[in-house]
Amino acid sequence: MKFKSSLILFASLLALTGCGDTPQEENKLISISIASNPTKCEYEVGEHLDPTGLIIAATGTKETALVAYQGNEDKFTFTPSLEDELKLSDTCVTVTFFEKITSFTISVSEQQDEYETHTLDFSSIDLGDVSQIFGTEDRFKDKILDAANSGLEEGYLEDVSTTENNSVKIEKSDFPSKYENVQGLIIGTSSYDGEITFAFSKKLHSIKIKMQQYYNLFTGYYEGKPYDSAHYDGQRYIEDEADGYYEGYFLIEVNNKEYEGPGETYEYDEDWNLIVTIPEIVEEEFVIDSTSLVISGFESQRARIYEMTFELEK
Repeated sequence: MKFKSSLILFASLLALTGCGDTPQEENKLISISIASNPTKCEYEVGEHLDPTGLIIAATGTKETALVAYQGNEDKFTFTPSLEDELKLSDTCVTVTFFEKITSFTISVSEQQDEYETHTLDFSSIDLGDVSQIFGTEDRFKDKILDAANSGLEEGYLEDVSTTENNSVKIEKSDFPSKYENVQGLIIGTSSYDGEITFAFSKKLHSIKIKMQQYYNLFTGYYEGKPYDSAHYDGQRYIEDEADGYYEGYFLIEVNNKEYEGPGETYEYDEDWNLIVTIPEIVEEEFVIDSTSLVISGFESQRARIYEMTFELEK
């Protein structure tokens, strides 16, 4: 079968089917078949079918014409459709052309991850050996993170540095109940803002941070525990602040993008018992698309970070 140009092919189709949508009686369309598969036959889950490059052989009672999928899309119908997101089970594509049907095969695979994922879990780091992640110098054993030229994972991290005043530490939580004695990374102190800077050798796509408010306003209270009359100043502060109700919060900045997280709440029941509600741990994702990362914490609205998950380009 001799291949013709697109214009000649389409002209052959018109001769075969007539100018309308109904084939002429004297040259009736009998069948169609695949003469050339589309250019793209391999897909990932969620992609859409692209029939560009498809050529069918339209066989009539008098002649056969090659018809390319190009400029005549309204004459073709596909199952799955061009609007459907492809699934793993979509291996056969049905082509309908002037009510005649043929098919071609495709392969659909799971989406390939573009990034490598690395997680720092601060809740499980040995407090006496923070150097396993942030460096090897003796001062790290005092739980101060101030590392230079150390590795998050070999070949990924070029530098880690922090602000002075010992403002970046790993500490255990003094939360009551289920969060008691859970350790995390603290950025900032009661007197200083804090900052930790990472420099990566590859582009960091995103970071997910699992965190919670640093518990420091009324240390030692338990949920539902009666108020201690020795802390009268604290009671008066809450009443003056919001008629017996106070809601805390925490702030961090990730590459200058601010995030405000939920804090504990303080309120009184009818018997003047102070009820403290501890906030849940939250997870927030920040898109970075850079080789540098700066996380800032603040002295009065500190956060405790339990886990950082980095997505780095492969």
